[in-house]
Amino acid sequence: MSTRGIFIIRKNGIDKSLYIASDAYPQYSARNVVSLIRDSDLDKVYDILIPSEFSQYYWFDAEALMTHAKENRELHYKDNPEFIMDSLMCEYGYVINIDEEELEFYVGFQKEAQAGNRYGEKVTYTTSQGENYYPCKMVARFSFRYVKSALMRAVQEAMEKAGENDVIAYFDVNQDEDLGGKGESIEPSPFLIYKKLEFISEQISSTLDKHIDIQSRFEQGLRDIDKIKMEMMVYRMEIADLQMKINGITRER
Repeated sequence: MSTRGIFIIRKNGIDKSLYIASDAYPQYSARNVVSLIRDSDLDKVYDILIPSEFSQYYWFDAEALMTHAKENRELHYKDNPEFIMDSLMCEYGYVINIDEEELEFYVGFQKEAQAGNRYGEKVTYTTSQGENYYPCKMVARFSFRYVKSALMRAVQEAMEKAGENDVIAYFDVNQDEDLGGKGESIEPSPFLIYKKLEFISEQISSTLDKHIDIQSRFEQGLRDIDKIKMEMMVYRMEIADLQMKINGITRER
């Protein structure tokens, strides 16, 4: 059975939501959500999303959102505002809260209400066995600065460990520390010291990809040159043959 979830982007207190049909767990979907926060203008992402009752586009696709935002093209989608309230079906939720500059992480299968839950505290589904389910529960919050500075796996591991107690985990970085100062982290992260290494690693990976592409095109170019040489040899032979025929006709005359 697919691991389903919901992606929500929130601005001015208004949600726009997209269904995650499969692989909603942190090791996969969190990577896409984090990439969206790091690599796009979130205000543009929010603005290009246009709810449409008749649209067939209702699933979360980070690449499509980033592309439409960069090109300033509207993306008409089918809103799913109630899915996060059904924790029996919705296993994970990712809310990009532009108002608070935070990424909120929710988990499903909630049989107890969470006090102050934005998405409700009432029973939303009762099984045939009489089990009550409540809206998905917020278990962690990450400031945008933390999301942009921590290693990807640090965010994913934090999500996986969240929910072990009733306290909502909060991850942030003091502004001074984020800029290389001596400030203390609100939520210390041993991964921050590797921030520069991660950046360098990404640059090396990008450079290697470019090198492989250039090498591939160079090798293809050599093959094309060999092909052209062969064709030129054939043309020379055909020209020589034609010259011989012309000489023969001239002698006959």
